[in-house]
Amino acid sequence: MKPKFRIIFMLIMFIGILTGVLFALDKARFVKPVTNEKDMIITHSLYNALASLDSTTTRLTHMAYIAGFLDAVQMEEANVPEVKNFLNECQGMTLGDLTTAMLKFYQENPLWRETSPATILTVVIPRLRKGLTPFPSSNQEK
Repeated sequence: MKPKFRIIFMLIMFIGILTGVLFALDKARFVKPVTNEKDMIITHSLYNALASLDSTTTRLTHMAYIAGFLDAVQMEEANVPEVKNFLNECQGMTLGDLTTAMLKFYQENPLWRETSPATILTVVIPRLRKGLTPFPSSNQEK
């Protein structure tokens, strides 16, 4: 396993555990379609929760959040169809559910471990929930 991937994988696992502790049990923190700003639930600052950790872990955690945020903003700006459907396709899932599903996919599919988390969340998890293969086999299957 490449050292960079090992660090990212450990970071994802750490974030999953931290997310589970901080948010997964929060009933307001689940995937749902939004029609206006009042429907939105934005992630709270993790600064105080991470302040007691070493500076490298704290920085990596914040960088991972920011990278995910930038992925989402760019995908939305580019009008990626899967992003438009994500909230409907994964409605009701918690952050813990999404983390578990993503990590399970990576663990069970070594060939796809370089696939971006954004793709796993917007393409793979919705397809698996429908009982489909992780990726479309042709342009006709969506």
